[in-house]
Parts: sequence; C-alpha cells; structure tokens
Amino acid sequence: MRSFLLGCVFATCVLACSNNSSQQPAPGPGATTEARPIAAASTQADARAAATATDLPLVRTADRAVVTWSSGGTTEKRGQELSALVDALRVTEQQPSSGKQFAQIAFYRGEALLREVWIFADGEWGFVRPGTAWTVGASPALGDLVKR
Repeated sequence: MRSFLLGCVFATCVLACSNNSSQQPAPGPGATTEARPIAAASTQADARAAATATDLPLVRTADRAVVTWSSGGTTEKRGQELSALVDALRVTEQQPSSGKQFAQIAFYRGEALLREVWIFADGEWGFVRPGTAWTVGASPALGDLVKR
C-alpha cells in the first residue's frame, strides 16, 4: 500500500511538472498592458500608485466600456466617447467621501474584462478592488460624461 501511495505521489508530480512546462512564461516587469487580476490596496496611497502604474495604462488599451447606472440601465461607449472617459480618469489627492455610487464602468479589450471603476455623481472615482475600493481621484468631467 505504501509503495502504491508513493507511486501516486510521483505520478502526480510528473503530471504537474509536465503541465507547467506548457504554460507561457509570465510577462516581464513593466508589461502593464496584460490583463491581470486587480490587486488589493491596503492604503489610499497604494491604490493611487497602482492606478498610475498598472490600472490606467491597462484601461488605455480598452476598445470598449460598458457604463452601468446604479438606478438601472447600461450603455456601451467606443471610439471618442471611450477616449473621453479614459481621459477623465485622473489620479488626484481626493479624500474619500461617503457619497453614493452613481455608476460603474467596465473596460474591455475584446471579451476580456480589464478593470472596473466606480463613480459618484460628483466625479469621485476609484477602481473596484478586493477589500477596500479606495478613492483614487475626482473629475467633474467624469461625472458629466456618464450622466444620462
């Protein structure tokens, strides 16, 4: 029985190693345009840094955005409307408020979801993250762009 279990462990290790060899290597440092799961941020400063270094460069590669209003309804933005949304996402020293979410924007490249952004009506915004979704900026233009 013991040799059978050791054989099973060995076979599992061989299979795991052979599966790993067929995987593509991880992207190198600075490859911020690869769609990766969004990381948690433990502080607002960490969230701003991640937004600047990783999240916004990734969002700039989106080919469409879907705006979903908290009151119901959605619309898709492409082309110039998409560019205007992305340009309005500015990282600022905005302190978090206790506002109510007005809308959420999901950015896509093809079928791949890149990032999601929450927005308050006054333009305060942040990336949807695990844990706390910190405020990373405020842009009155952003609030205006997503109003119906």
